[in-house]
Parts: sequence; C-alpha cells; structure tokens
Amino acid sequence: MFLSAPAAGKTVLLDPVNGFSVISSVSFPVPRYASGAPSRKTALSPDGAILYVLGDADAGGIVAYDTSTGAVRTAFSTGQHFSGLRQLLSGNILAVAPLSPRLSLFTPLLQAISSADIEIEVQEIL
Repeated sequence: MFLSAPAAGKTVLLDPVNGFSVISSVSFPVPRYASGAPSRKTALSPDGAILYVLGDADAGGIVAYDTSTGAVRTAFSTGQHFSGLRQLLSGNILAVAPLSPRLSLFTPLLQAISSADIEIEVQEIL
C-alpha cells in the first residue's frame, strides 16, 4: 500500500498488516500539475519496487524511483508535462498531458511506445 502527496513531493509505502508501519519513503520534486484532474500523479509497480512519478515543474516527463533506496532508476522527458499517469495491467505506463490533450504510452523502463492527441479532457485514469 502507498500514500502519495505530489504537492508535497512525498510518497510512503506502508505495511497494513503491521499497523501501517512505514516500509520506505520516496521524496521527489513537485510536478507542475501536482493537483487537479486526473488525480493519479504516481503509480507503484505491482511488486512495489518502482514508484513512477510525474517529472518536476521544470523538466516535466516521468521519473521512476527505486522504492528501497529512493534513488532515480530511470527518467523520460522531452520537456512535455503530464498531469496524470497509471501503470496498466500490461506493465506499461499511460500518461496524460493536458495540452491537446495527449495520451502517451511507455514501457516500464520509460521508453516511449506511442502517443496520440485526443479530443476529450481526461478527468480520471482508471
């Protein structure tokens, strides 16, 4: 289980079986779109080893952090800022950019797969 506060640049991983004790925490620069729709600004890999976060307010992109060390594993940025992200069942990362709006798909190692402009404003990624 994890709790994330993007506007504070902090995520904690919790162990609910052991009284919600903190397993680890990751600090990161606050993204440009730290609040607002869509609400998902971070995603945790199924094994809990990687935390995906929107890139910082200057660089944009997406950053993957190692949850055991808090260190950056990999990052992707072309200067584009995303407003939400989600890890899909396939393991790939879906990110939404508010301008256009645009959907972008990445591998778990944050290699770009595809992107497309869409005609609707994304309010949530389920």
